[in-house]
Amino acid sequence: MSKWIKTKHPGIRYREHPIRRIGNSGMHDRYYAIYYRMGKKIKWEGIGWLTQGATLENAVMELANVMTALKSGAEVVTRNERRRRVIEEDERKNMQKITIADFWESKYHPHIKVALTLSAYKVVVSHFKTWLLPLFGTVPIVNIDNEHYEKLLDTLVKAERSQLTRNYVFIDLRRLLVYAIDNGYDVKKIPSARQAGFTASENNRRSRVITPQETRSILTELKQRDLNAYFITKFAFLSGCRFSEAANLKWQNVGDKALFFTKTKNGTSRRVLITKEIKELFDEIKLYSCGQEESFVFVNNVGNKHVEVPVCFKNVVEKLKLNEGRDRLDRLTFHSIRHTVASKLAPILDLRSLMDVMGWRQVKMAARYMHSDDSRIMKATETLGELFSGGDDEK
Repeated sequence: MSKWIKTKHPGIRYREHPIRRIGNSGMHDRYYAIYYRMGKKIKWEGIGWLTQGATLENAVMELANVMTALKSGAEVVTRNERRRRVIEEDERKNMQKITIADFWESKYHPHIKVALTLSAYKVVVSHFKTWLLPLFGTVPIVNIDNEHYEKLLDTLVKAERSQLTRNYVFIDLRRLLVYAIDNGYDVKKIPSARQAGFTASENNRRSRVITPQETRSILTELKQRDLNAYFITKFAFLSGCRFSEAANLKWQNVGDKALFFTKTKNGTSRRVLITKEIKELFDEIKLYSCGQEESFVFVNNVGNKHVEVPVCFKNVVEKLKLNEGRDRLDRLTFHSIRHTVASKLAPILDLRSLMDVMGWRQVKMAARYMHSDDSRIMKATETLGELFSGGDDEK
C-alpha cells in the first residue's frame, strides 16, 4: 500500500495505485481522501479513485461542506452517510410498490409454512386464495386501508359467509399486515375486528350430541373400513380429547394409570386417567403397531401421524346419513365427539373437575359445553311452591 501524499489543499491527501495508470498519461491512479478535526478526534473520509470519477475538485468541495457544517453547528453528513441514506430511500420506495401478492409469495407464505400447524396453514392458504388474492392481490401492501376492509366485508356478506368465517378471514389479513409491519413496511393503521365490523357476534355453539346408537353405528362401520380411523375415533369417545391431542400422543406419554397430552390447544399439558376401556383399546392397538416409545399411538394407513381427521370418518358419517336435513351448527363432525363427552360428563362432575378432564382454562368454556338437566331444574323449581304454603312464615 502506497503512502499518503499531501496536496496543496490542507485536509486533502491522496495515495497512488501501485499498478493502475490513467490512460496514456503514465500517471498512477489516485485515491483522494479528506480529514478534519471533530472535537478531539481526527475524522477521515474516502472520496474515491480518480478513474472512478472522484477528482481533487470533488474532495475540495466535500471538505468545504464539512467545514461549513462544523462552524455553524449543523449535522455533519458524510459522503458515506449520504450514500447510505440514498440506498435506504430507494429501498423504501421499492417497498411502497410491493403488492399483497408479492409480499405473500416472498415473505408471508414461507413464514406461515413453518410457523403454523398443517391444518391452520391450510385454512390460511384457503382464505388467501379464495378471498384476499382476488380482491387485493395487485394492491400495494402499504395502501390497504378502511376502504379495502369494507370491500372485503361486503364481498363476504354477499357470498353469504357466516359471521365467524368473516371474522377468521379478516384476522388472517390482519396478521399478514402485522407481519409486514414487523418487516419494516409502512402499513397504515390496522383496525380491530370489532372496529372493522368483522367481529363474530352470532351464536356458534354446536348443539349436536351424538346418541349411543349413532356412536355404535359409526364405530362399527369404521372398524370394518379403516382400523386406524376406528382407533383414534374410539379414543376420542373414551377421553373427550381434541383431535390434535390424540394425533400428537406418543407411547412415551402413556403410563400405567394415566396418560399425558403434552401438545394441547391452550399450550398446557394435561393428565388423563386411563380407564379400563382405554387400556383395552391401547392393548388392541399394540397388536397392530410397534408400540415404541418415540412413536405415535395413533397413525394413518401409511404409518405416519394423523395430520387431519381421517377421510374415512367423514365418509362414514355421510354413508350413515347422519347430517341429512341438519342445520350447520347441528351437523356431526369429529369435534361433535368432544361436545358429546362434555355434555355427558357435565351433570356428573363439578365444574372444576369438568374443566380438568376437558382441558379448559376458562370457566366460560365449561359453561358452553354444559347442558341443562330438566329433571333437576324441575325438582329445584318445585320448591318455589313452598313460598305459598302454610307455616310460621305465612304471617
